[in-house]
Amino acid sequence: MSVTHPKQSGSLSITSYNIQMTPFHATNQRLLHIVKELQDTHTDIICLQECFLQCVVDLLVDLLKHCGYVYSARDSENRNFLSSGLLILSKYPLEHVRCTVYTSSSFIDALSDKAFLSCTVIAPTHQFRLVNTHLQSDYPFLKYTKIRCRQIQQLVKQLFQNDVSTDKNELDIILCGDFNIDKNTNEYAHTLCSLRQNTSQYGCSTHVYRTPKLAYTFGTNELLDHFFLIARRHSVYATKQVRISNTFTHSDHKMITLG
Repeated sequence: MSVTHPKQSGSLSITSYNIQMTPFHATNQRLLHIVKELQDTHTDIICLQECFLQCVVDLLVDLLKHCGYVYSARDSENRNFLSSGLLILSKYPLEHVRCTVYTSSSFIDALSDKAFLSCTVIAPTHQFRLVNTHLQSDYPFLKYTKIRCRQIQQLVKQLFQNDVSTDKNELDIILCGDFNIDKNTNEYAHTLCSLRQNTSQYGCSTHVYRTPKLAYTFGTNELLDHFFLIARRHSVYATKQVRISNTFTHSDHKMITLG
């Protein structure tokens, strides 16, 4: 595998991808296809969800090191039947890594650690905070809107209050992952309103990235995977665009990239 060297200036590109590596879906063949798919993105940072098996995490970290992703942030604790499944791979150093488990979850999701994984990315020209998350899922005849709302509120509160005495609060925050909230629903509008209200308490504004009108990342028409920018001032990331892969390849989600 060839190594793609990261850019030396300007903003970075970030990919978010739910790779569906559950104990029921993980195979060596799928994993190798996903590694090749991730290598071909040439992005600077990769945020993954549903990397539930330790062997999958170890292989992803090891194989993608050869593509320049020499830094990683992972959930290193085993608190439940399954881990959070969150993983960040980067061509730049990652500091202040923390995995925070949500206090609310239900049904099948309660068997894993629904959480958000945060870190500070140290690029040559700037730093920013990166948050990778996976929120509560719905199931047939079961809607968990209220739980997702509580998870978002906990994320914002702990993201700021845990670092209230540090200068990390001055950095841009890029929030991404599988939110299990379709962009074309009232729940998304309420979530965005809640995000803006909660982050405004800390002097920040929340920026939403435009996506193609008919774009979707799950099923036949659901856009569940998102990027948000939380910042106190104008950010170089505010002008970036979100791209969504055209087809499903080796997961039940499409890949989404900011850059």
